[in-house]
Amino acid sequence: MAPEQLEKSLREHLRSCANPLKSLGAADVLRIATEHWASTHIDGVWPNEGDGLVAYFELLDRGRGLDYEFGVNRILRTGERSPESWEWPQGFKLRLSVGFKTTLEIFQLKPAVAAFDCWNKQQVQDFISAVEGSPSFQIVSSYRQRNSGISFAECPVPPGPPRHPTKELTWAIA
Repeated sequence: MAPEQLEKSLREHLRSCANPLKSLGAADVLRIATEHWASTHIDGVWPNEGDGLVAYFELLDRGRGLDYEFGVNRILRTGERSPESWEWPQGFKLRLSVGFKTTLEIFQLKPAVAAFDCWNKQQVQDFISAVEGSPSFQIVSSYRQRNSGISFAECPVPPGPPRHPTKELTWAIA
């Protein structure tokens, strides 16, 4: 499938799971995003670390006030790749996220922001276990969402390893 068809495919997968977007919790987002990633192939991605997932927890304001957002971004690294170049090529990011009301528990997390990544579909269970075992996930798994969303956009991607030496995974979040 072409990268541009990915959002439609995720929405169809969400409907087939009989989960309305407004009813998703953190566990639903993680399950749906990983199932969709494991079951779809995207044409034109880099052979190594070209199609991956980045799960994140972050304090964000998307115009409705400050929320603690949990999201899973599917990152597609496509196009010309030159690890020696300082220029970042364009890739794509598909975000499935839920936002939760901020609480004292969230502000007590150390750190409140966290990111996990997986670039090998055979290691998806390790990725799921790492996310589910995090203190952030443990807290929000019992919370009701305030909002949710799906978005698909182009994004610059590092030409080298996904965990950039200075930016880590910040380029892949939100």
